[in-house]
Amino acid sequence: FWSAGPGTQKTEVRSVRDARGKVSRRVVTRREHLRRGVWMVRRTAFGNAVRPVFFAVTAARYRARYDFYGVAQRIVKDRFAPHWRESWAQAMKTARFAEQPGLV
Repeated sequence: FWSAGPGTQKTEVRSVRDARGKVSRRVVTRREHLRRGVWMVRRTAFGNAVRPVFFAVTAARYRARYDFYGVAQRIVKDRFAPHWRESWAQAMKTARFAEQPGLV
């Protein structure tokens, strides 16, 4: 179920079965006390328990902890050219060129 957050009004229709088996419905309004988000009701041998599925937040607050882009740029700057030259030399050494007229 969805909780709109603490202090909000929640109106729901509850079905109640009496001792004779007759079902009656009533409207119940109460103040919400759970945090805003999706909650799950688990039925246990000791009664019902609610557990959060996920919480709704207005905005995420992120801050940079690791300089991934800076580290990647430094590694590329230091290692790309030597690896490229080595790989290109290996490719040229092992390449098979077909002899076709007009190709140099």
